[in-house]
Amino acid sequence: MRGMHAIIIALASGLFAGGTACHARIQLDAELSVGTDPPERVQHVAELKLATPIVTTAPDGTQHAQVAFPLKHTAITARVAGMMAEYQVEQEFENPFDEPIEAVYTFPLGHTGAVNGYEMVIGTRTITGEIKKRADARETYDEAKRSGHTAALVEQNKPNVFTQHIANIAPHEAVRVRLSYVDLLPHRDGAYEMVVPLVVGPRYLPIEGGGASPVGSHREGYPAGTGSIGYVDESRASSTVSFAAEIDAGVPIQRISSGSHDIAVETVSPTRSRVVLGRADEIPNRDLRIKLATAGNRDAAALLAHRSGDTGYFVLAVQPKAVIRPEEIAGREVMIVIDTSGSMRGEPLKQATTVASAIVGSLTEADSFNILSFAGSVDAMSSRMKSGDDGGRQAGLRHLAGMRAGGGTEMALGVVEMLTRKPEDDRVRMIYFLTDGFVGNDDVVLGAAHELLGSNRIFTIGIGQAPNRSLLDNLADIGRGFSTYVALDDNGTRTGRELLRRSGRPYLTDVEIDWNGLPVVQQDPPIVPDIYAGIPLVISGRYTRPASGTIQIHGNIAGRRVTIPVEVELPEARELPPIASLWARRRIEQLSRPSDIPAPIVDKAITELGLQFHLMTDHTSFVAVDRARVVAPGGQTHVVEQPAIVPEGVNPNTAVHGEAFRPSGSWRDNAKRERSYSGRSSGGGGGGGGGGGGRWFGSGDSSSSALAPLLVGVLLALSWLLLRRRLA
Repeated sequence: MRGMHAIIIALASGLFAGGTACHARIQLDAELSVGTDPPERVQHVAELKLATPIVTTAPDGTQHAQVAFPLKHTAITARVAGMMAEYQVEQEFENPFDEPIEAVYTFPLGHTGAVNGYEMVIGTRTITGEIKKRADARETYDEAKRSGHTAALVEQNKPNVFTQHIANIAPHEAVRVRLSYVDLLPHRDGAYEMVVPLVVGPRYLPIEGGGASPVGSHREGYPAGTGSIGYVDESRASSTVSFAAEIDAGVPIQRISSGSHDIAVETVSPTRSRVVLGRADEIPNRDLRIKLATAGNRDAAALLAHRSGDTGYFVLAVQPKAVIRPEEIAGREVMIVIDTSGSMRGEPLKQATTVASAIVGSLTEADSFNILSFAGSVDAMSSRMKSGDDGGRQAGLRHLAGMRAGGGTEMALGVVEMLTRKPEDDRVRMIYFLTDGFVGNDDVVLGAAHELLGSNRIFTIGIGQAPNRSLLDNLADIGRGFSTYVALDDNGTRTGRELLRRSGRPYLTDVEIDWNGLPVVQQDPPIVPDIYAGIPLVISGRYTRPASGTIQIHGNIAGRRVTIPVEVELPEARELPPIASLWARRRIEQLSRPSDIPAPIVDKAITELGLQFHLMTDHTSFVAVDRARVVAPGGQTHVVEQPAIVPEGVNPNTAVHGEAFRPSGSWRDNAKRERSYSGRSSGGGGGGGGGGGGRWFGSGDSSSSALAPLLVGVLLALSWLLLRRRLA
């Protein structure tokens, strides 16, 4: 019943979140006016004994003292072998002050990656991190901090959002931490894509209905246990990023390109290349995206396996040669849903409406459609579906042209509204969901979709330079569709037309796998999804003994039952440990999806997998302690939170609450803020949109406020009844 709980919470948050002010906040004043502000503000910096404040003079003659932050550089390296990539992320922190500090930094990693290694480096000493239960790792870290030892702790907040803590960094000393993770490269239309997240976007979180492990962006009134992220614009960024990759595709490489960054490519052989960023001091304000096109377009299958004991693990990718036949696509019922919250103001909304206009412009008289938008409330173009004829299309395009962005991101309300509208003529409804995904209550959104999906199909379109891929990929999977991403400088018109064409009909439906006697004991996902043209089917599993044979993939193509044979070999002994990590990570991903399994059982299973396979999860964390010396006797240090950089293209004045980013409260208050993350999340990633609550599909009728106590009572009573059913 977790999904139904999510819906109830989402409805309550939309009705009663209200308009509490939301300000951005960073743990130290990022910029203090020397000439005009009261002296005590400057003393905030002096109390930290900043050795040499960086003083700049503005054009109007005002002097500003810039606070130095500890993160100096992030170096990312990757080794690619076929469809698998192994990454190492090294973060270098430096204490610029005259006394020890604790550095705190929230950062992204790929949401499907298995984080399986952690090290802390101080001078010539390397301390290997241990994987422990989350509470045990925190206790080890806190004890080391109190004892004055340098210690590092990394915790997972969402599948793609993590927090790094480094206690007792000695004055003017550097500490490096290294994380290792392995991931599969997504493949589409003959090309692999390497996506390296570099920034966590600002994320909107309702005052109520935050879900498990909520993460927000400094909104006043957030409940205890809410992670909070501060931001500065790139002009005040103190950290840089570099990237280098060794690529062995195993087949001839046709082209390596990036739509996000300037890169330099060195060809080593027809199948091998080296890639580096064009700049070694790049600002981490957008995700790095690299496409790797390889030769060949016939049906293909690839299997990676690892077996060193009694159990083997494998990942199988099958890419049928699919042809999209427009003549097979019947009349469609299309619903376009657009995020018009504050984080979408400007270029993001312009790109979203460009994609949506291409979809509307490609409809025919046989189609029907409607357009919904959500911010603090939900609005619709029409109370009924409109015809896809010329008049209907023109009305749709005018509606899109008139859209404006601003306000909160009550995404759960948008999901509930789009899925509770009954389709006309019993047709399958195709929903195109356009957003940056900048929310902190991912599990509430996914729970609503899981509970209410019905016969709908959801196709998510991530907008911008750093969208929340964890949320959007999971929402598309639940919706039996797929996700597409459109950067601000991509061709939105082409993307919209291609999306409508590809999504019009799955290439293969009602898919089943016959393992034909092979000793496969577990398969993820357990229910095989539909296969769309150009997008491979990826299956992971365990096997108990070596074997080989032909498996059969059965499915329907345009009403015909077909079988695709695939030769498979499950080896007796093959050392490829990352495959075991990937299997465990994909198992955890399945367990984390909304379901009717009681949460304690799921949490226990995830914890056991994390400990057995040495993986970071919601319930397991890495910790490393340098016990060779005491840096801060008594463990008294200042906490310095490294702010994130506002993602490129996101308007900082509207992304959180329609107000400019500015410090809220003293740095002492912010530094003392408790940063505890508890509970389990089933999705998440990059973050944001604007403020204030708003009524669900609100008419603006103030009389609804009089019903608030009654509605709250009804919702709470229903929640309690559902909880009792769940625990029964």
